Amino acid sequence: MPALLRVAEGVVLVYRLYDVANEIDLTQADEILRTRTGYLSSRLRLRRLRPRAVYFVNPPVTVTVDVEASVLAEWPFSLQQVTLRLYDFGVVSVRLDIPLSQGLSLEEAGDFFRQVMSTNPDALCRGIVVHVLREIASALYKPQWDESMWEVEDYAILYIRRFDATPSPRATEILSQYDVPRLLLGEEFELSRQVKESILRYTYTYSPDDVAVISWETAFVYDVEGIMDIPDLLEFANAQLLELVYFDELLDEELEGAYDDVELVQRQGMGLWRYRHLQRILSRMMMTVVEVTELSGRVMNALKVTEDVYYAMVYSGATEALGLNTWVASVQQKVETLRSIYLMLAEEAADARMMLLEVSIVILILAEIVLAVLGRW
Repeated sequence: MPALLRVAEGVVLVYRLYDVANEIDLTQADEILRTRTGYLSSRLRLRRLRPRAVYFVNPPVTVTVDVEASVLAEWPFSLQQVTLRLYDFGVVSVRLDIPLSQGLSLEEAGDFFRQVMSTNPDALCRGIVVHVLREIASALYKPQWDESMWEVEDYAILYIRRFDATPSPRATEILSQYDVPRLLLGEEFELSRQVKESILRYTYTYSPDDVAVISWETAFVYDVEGIMDIPDLLEFANAQLLELVYFDELLDEELEGAYDDVELVQRQGMGLWRYRHLQRILSRMMMTVVEVTELSGRVMNALKVTEDVYYAMVYSGATEALGLNTWVASVQQKVETLRSIYLMLAEEAADARMMLLEVSIVILILAEIVLAVLGRW
């Protein structure tokens, strides 16, 4: 029977991501935070790669936050580090690093992972975000200061850097000895073969000494070098997911309003008020279509993969596991629906404008006739 593997170094990474603004000027935010006490600011770069193999078009600002003890008083776990990350498309991510006790078996580490996941860090994370947003207020474009309106996404990673075994166990050994899918789903019972296969299809290894298993809410990462590239890619994919969910809900609201507007317009006559109403509707719809098309395109093209095949596979697997492609398709479909309604209303507006012109011409002709008759008197 293989020896029981025990954790020598590991951490639970807990993420909360918030959509707080339309845009963040990262250069200005970075400059502000570099002058503030209690923050250590830098721009994100993946460590394991050659420059430009995989790169961010506008690298997020990474901020190590010195959190006051009073703020952490009600948090039940020790914190190794608190990291905040700013994305130019208006998302702020908070990562809590919770160290694993040395000597835990992987099963015990999984139990601790479930315990951490069952504890809601939202109040702690929101407090940190609000404090930082106040510091960088001038770098925010159209900020949403009402916290209740923030879109939220969460994720968690069990990250193992070392086991106490010598030599270090291979990735295949870990996957063969431990039920990683059950660990990720937080279940205590045996999972079906179909569920296990659906999780393990998103398994990636670069060398015998590392492995990443990705699911829609959690991930397991083992990397003896302790490099954070894979967690950073997963965080970035979650930030993209958060923005797509926001765009989808924004389009839902716009479509609901558009359907109501169509019904209202159809009940109206052909007067000037109807024409002006149509113009206001068309202007609002066009602004929404342009904004969503531009911002969603920028969000989905914020990461460029030019050479590294492994990270391309990990990132592609993450987008699939998180359902990004489904959300992209939903946003695109709703944009097309909105465009169809726009074209229909534009035709209505053109007809209303033509009717107003015809009525105006008739009125002018009648006025000339009346004036001519009165002139003879």
